[in-house]
Amino acid sequence: RDGELTLARLIYTNGKYVMHLLRGEAKQPPKWEECGWDAPAPQLPSLEVKLSCPVREFADKVANQHIIVSYGDNYDTIKSLCDILGIEVI
Repeated sequence: RDGELTLARLIYTNGKYVMHLLRGEAKQPPKWEECGWDAPAPQLPSLEVKLSCPVREFADKVANQHIIVSYGDNYDTIKSLCDILGIEVI
């Protein structure tokens, strides 16, 4: 579905946890086919996301292709939890 998103990824690096946290805006993507499938490929679930930061900044911090997506602006709530738990937000 379309709408405001919060994206989060908990990372363990250099002996501590950090949270990669940012906002985004979702919209339905155009039809596409996953590489490696014979046509017609199944339509897999996906979203097109406009990030709240430049793509390069996101790519410099991303630790994995698996990112938790929640609908709505949950940034401040997740950041508050990280502050309580002593987890740095990047």
